[in-house]
Amino acid sequence: MNNKRPPCSYKKKFRAVPILYLMGIFLFPSAFVFAKERTIEKLDELLDLPFEELFNISITSTSYFSETPLDVAASVNVISHQNWEKRGARRLDDALENQPSVVSLPNFLGQSSVRIRGYATDNARGVSTLWDGVPIDSFNLSTADVDRQNIQLNTLGSIEVTRGPGSALYGSDAFHGVVALNSYESDKNESRVIGRYGSNGFYSGSYNGTQNLSKDSRMSLSVASSGQPDQNISYDYTGGSAEREYNYQSSTVVAKFASKFNENWSYKIGFYYDDNDSNKFHGRGGQNPSPGRDLSSTNTDITMFKVDVAYKLSQYSDISLNSYSWVTNRFYEQATTGTLDIEITGKEHREAMQLLYRNKKFARTTELSVALETRHDKIDNQRRRVFNSTTTIVDAEFPFSGVGRRIDTFLADGKTHISDSNWIFRYGFRLDDYSDFGSQLTPRLGVIYQLNSQSVLKALYGQSFRAPNAVEVAGSAFIAGDPNIKPEELDTYELVYLRQTKDAKYEVTLFNNELTNGIAAVGGQFTNISKSESRGIELGYSKKMSKWLIESSGSYVDSTDTTNNQDYIAFPKYIINLGIGYDFSHDWVLYVNNRAMLDVHSGTNTNAPELKDYWRVDINLRKSIKKNLQVFANIRNALDRDNYRSSLVDQEGGIPEDGINIDIGAQYKF
Repeated sequence: MNNKRPPCSYKKKFRAVPILYLMGIFLFPSAFVFAKERTIEKLDELLDLPFEELFNISITSTSYFSETPLDVAASVNVISHQNWEKRGARRLDDALENQPSVVSLPNFLGQSSVRIRGYATDNARGVSTLWDGVPIDSFNLSTADVDRQNIQLNTLGSIEVTRGPGSALYGSDAFHGVVALNSYESDKNESRVIGRYGSNGFYSGSYNGTQNLSKDSRMSLSVASSGQPDQNISYDYTGGSAEREYNYQSSTVVAKFASKFNENWSYKIGFYYDDNDSNKFHGRGGQNPSPGRDLSSTNTDITMFKVDVAYKLSQYSDISLNSYSWVTNRFYEQATTGTLDIEITGKEHREAMQLLYRNKKFARTTELSVALETRHDKIDNQRRRVFNSTTTIVDAEFPFSGVGRRIDTFLADGKTHISDSNWIFRYGFRLDDYSDFGSQLTPRLGVIYQLNSQSVLKALYGQSFRAPNAVEVAGSAFIAGDPNIKPEELDTYELVYLRQTKDAKYEVTLFNNELTNGIAAVGGQFTNISKSESRGIELGYSKKMSKWLIESSGSYVDSTDTTNNQDYIAFPKYIINLGIGYDFSHDWVLYVNNRAMLDVHSGTNTNAPELKDYWRVDINLRKSIKKNLQVFANIRNALDRDNYRSSLVDQEGGIPEDGINIDIGAQYKF
């Protein structure tokens, strides 16, 4: 099966342009300084990117205390709302793709699966998604990418992406990394409306508002929806052609209430709802060869409640009781061979409670967090129906329908700054006791040496694990499970150099990953058999000057399935990101974003052909008409290149991206 827009032949000469561009950014940053530095207040106001947003940004997902880039013991980037807006992001996967060593690869059921530092396998598992600190990865598949693929960007304030282990804090599924979604809130009364419409029928609309309800209570509300109509995208296959609709509608609502009883007692209550409907996206490719029927659709929703109660013990310590509950409903539809179709319906829920103690001045120079947790997961039901236009062939529960799991946890996490020295030590562990397979101990260690007030060296070690999911324990309709299967484990070693000045940031990271006990299907049954490795280098450089803003990053990643001696060829060896912003006169701001991905194949299969070099240029132009009103336009794929993405389901030739398209919008604050 071939897509209508055939990939161009692979040409090495395309690779030289972005590589030379990146070398210039990292080796000769002064060459990009076009004017003497002066006040940057005007640029800050127009880009809505204050100094703190770029360099002194607060990181909240790597510890139970707020951290800075200089003292955080992880490789983590914070993506602000303003950051993804100026890159023209429409969906959640768009917002994530300006990071080194991070891609979001097309999968079936309309999803895109986040892959970090290699490991581009034909499943979506291994990266944990947190929504205001709550893990929303499903029990049945160990991922949120299938059910929660498009939580609305306009309900979020920021996204934190950790490249590397997160299990010492978050347990299973925080394996290759963590995507932490932080919903919108504000410490001042405000309201904001954003509307946007695109040339392919794309639309989005949102409202965000925060209001004082009393002297000691506040409420934040976010409502957003986006989608696109039938796209009628043609694709070719042996003997003819067909079309895919690529139609979707997504909506998200978040309401949060925060209040104080008195000076010591406070509480927060949150309500979350998300619904996603994706119709006739690509199917499973080479695993579903029926001509003209390579299609899949999904409709899922989640409803979640979160309640936190905190008591202030002293100026530096507090204790809190944090709880949440969510339930998700899912419906998947997939065409299969011949004239048959498959429908899958299911329901799953989770409840958890955590008792957390924090002390910012424990033993004077130590920050310490200690927590007890308990969590219960349950697949309420999961059913499969196979049918054609006249007959139902199969209508049965999956083997894992009704399966549950309880997890009891103790964790401790600390940071000690040695008095009168430049050394900071990070340490912690998490002990999880699973009702179905036993206990798992997960440590992390870090040493940070402060070279001076602006530069640090970090040596980091972390272990992460991924517990077998419900399908791997109980089996599916096609592959037998193993109730004695063990968790996957990953050891990660990192060496980081970071320099951060008042107007620039430089970062170099070397990493090495070793995965053991990998779960794979062998002989019709899930088992622990595979081993794999990943290593590479990540670079980052950002600079703010006069009317210019430069943000760049790059990575080289080599990842290998050592059990089968095969490279993970669906993950690009080279990723290059370059964004340049300029403040024109008369309140106009231009931002041009480049992303290049090199040395990547069209799918995970060893016979998948190599794709031509990917290079996409997006342009954002924004004007402030008055203090509270901005209008903007985005040109996506401005060079109209025939860009193709690698597919985790082995679509022949990869998945084509849209050609050049335009959207316009406005933001009004009141």
